[in-house]
Amino acid sequence: MNALTETPLERPPYDDEIDLMDLFQSLWSQRGLIVGITLGCLLALSTMHLALFSLPSSHSVKLNVIFPFKGAESGTYPDGSPFFLSDLTANRTIMTAIEAIAPGIDANDLARALTVTPGNALTETLEGALEDLRADKKTPAERIDQLDQTLDQLTAVANKTAHLRLDVGQLGLSANQGERLLLAILDNWAVVAARDFGVSAAKIALPLQPFEWDRDTDIAENIDALSRRLTTLEQSIRNLQTLPGIETTTDGTTSIIDLTTQANLLRNAKVSPLRSFIYEYYSLLAEDSVSIRIQRDGRIRTLELALDEKNGLLESYKTAFDGIAGAGPRLSNAGNQPLASGPGVDGSFLAEMLSLGEQLGEKELKQTLQTKQLVLLEDISALQRELSLIQTDRELAFSKQQVNDYIDSQFPSAIAGVNALRLDTIDLVEVISQRTLNERQALYQLLGQREVTQDRIVTTKLSLQVALAGVLGLMIGCLIALIRGAMRKRQLV
Repeated sequence: MNALTETPLERPPYDDEIDLMDLFQSLWSQRGLIVGITLGCLLALSTMHLALFSLPSSHSVKLNVIFPFKGAESGTYPDGSPFFLSDLTANRTIMTAIEAIAPGIDANDLARALTVTPGNALTETLEGALEDLRADKKTPAERIDQLDQTLDQLTAVANKTAHLRLDVGQLGLSANQGERLLLAILDNWAVVAARDFGVSAAKIALPLQPFEWDRDTDIAENIDALSRRLTTLEQSIRNLQTLPGIETTTDGTTSIIDLTTQANLLRNAKVSPLRSFIYEYYSLLAEDSVSIRIQRDGRIRTLELALDEKNGLLESYKTAFDGIAGAGPRLSNAGNQPLASGPGVDGSFLAEMLSLGEQLGEKELKQTLQTKQLVLLEDISALQRELSLIQTDRELAFSKQQVNDYIDSQFPSAIAGVNALRLDTIDLVEVISQRTLNERQALYQLLGQREVTQDRIVTTKLSLQVALAGVLGLMIGCLIALIRGAMRKRQLV
């Protein structure tokens, strides 16, 4: 048996040398692929730029505003009410501006496109830099003092300034429309601020309608309502007296002195005497009328409840007064009359007063409590007099017919006097309001001209981007061509 001998196949030795000519031929043979990839990179760059330019850019209009009125630097209106920059973007201010300038804009869209920033952001940055200088022991003390003075001056101005920025691109408005809209917002805010907080600012509450005699209602209720109407007008006149320059203000025929005199005459010569007369003859009027008798009994019950409530509140004041710093002087009731038992002392009220005492101090709170007790004692005395007039039987000097005739003659006269006082007060208030509204421009001033900005994505130079895209595409194409050439060569082997 012949033995078979196996001879191993001879393999060519491994060649690890790189043939540049072979590489070049491989790249040249795939030049279409390389050029295509390079052009693809350039096309991607062009698409990106086209997309950037087709996207809407952000256009904004900016106004710099200073608030020169007294108190703006400390965050208050001239009357002491708190002033916030958010007042400028209040709903009523924005809605009025939209109706006047751009009726098609949604208020919520405008609120999102409008930003109001305070002007003290720069000073806060400077304060931080100044603190760093203070921490540096090498900084001279004189230099720090100079910087402190300069910063104080800048802060005083910055606290009174604000920046209003409106993204008109988001709203689809032009720059001119955006500026007009911002100015309308400022004007509307100034009108509201002048009226509510005002350059001189006292709130005047006036009855909207003249008083009328309701003959379906008890005569006592009518005279009480007329008295309350007169009290409201008296308070309005007192508020007017606090306004600067009110002594020389007139509507042509009436001054504040005339209003005060007119109100005092009405109170002392008409309303108060007529009210006392009606309550004195209340029982007589109720004799032959079930309706008036029911109203009289209800009035008595109302007065009793009011008296109990005020007596209970008076006891709370007294207890709070004693609890501030031990037992103190206590006021006695008017006429040394016993106080009604009334409801119990209000614990939450006492806790609140004691907390207030810790904030104000013992002396200030005691003065406040004494004042409140005096006012309550006057109210209690008035209620007791009315109740006594209704309940006490006395010998009357006039008959029921005479009483009715007197009321029919005097009550319309009192009503006419109160309504005339209302009209005269309204006329004077309108003069003052017009003067205040004319001063509303003093509430704000523009700093410089409007600033129009256009926000785009910042990119490098286009030529550099093209060069980088071409080089990157060429490199990627060559790399892919080499990989494909190597894979083909291995397959052939």
